Amino acid sequence: VKEIRDIGYDVITQKQSFPVTNMTCASCAISVESISKSQVGVVSASVNYANSEALIEYIPGVLDLNALKSAIQ
Repeated sequence: VKEIRDIGYDVITQKQSFPVTNMTCASCAISVESISKSQVGVVSASVNYANSEALIEYIPGVLDLNALKSAIQ
């Protein structure tokens, strides 16, 4: 996505927050963030352990939201 934007085109993305349950430490948050970033269609991911929340920027129509939810739960 960055490369496409760098040459002057735009890629439509969306940001959405997802609850993340059963995180017991900061390492869990890092793991959830890594798993999220590895999903096809995810542009960026940020996980907040204190809020038990993941903020995901993704390309609509490319990311399977149900698969992402399953992966991070």
